[in-house]
Amino acid sequence: MKMITSFEEVNELPIPEKVKHALRTELMLPFDSSESIVSAFWKELGCALLCLEDSDSEASLLKEQPLADQLHALVHYPEWVISLQDIYLLALTITNDEGGGLYLLAPLDLPLPFINQLKRSIKN
Repeated sequence: MKMITSFEEVNELPIPEKVKHALRTELMLPFDSSESIVSAFWKELGCALLCLEDSDSEASLLKEQPLADQLHALVHYPEWVISLQDIYLLALTITNDEGGGLYLLAPLDLPLPFINQLKRSIKN
């Protein structure tokens, strides 16, 4: 698991380049594809992205209470859920009244119950 809190850190995620490109594109869509606006928005409103990896287990993710609460919000109240390159899932939940949010990025084949639940919400 890797938690990033700035848009620039997307480049450091341990994911395939084609997924990284699709992720950057998706994250910039609401901001007319402007990296500087996205970066400022993330910084000002406290946006974050949680990237799950193959080695993550449900027990390890749910043992930390703040993280467990965030995952609960993502699974039960997603703003949207999409597939990236048919190999990753990207979900968003809004975390504050100003529009800040928490994104979840995870391999579609990650064998976790909440990932399976989110997969049923994917919008094509």
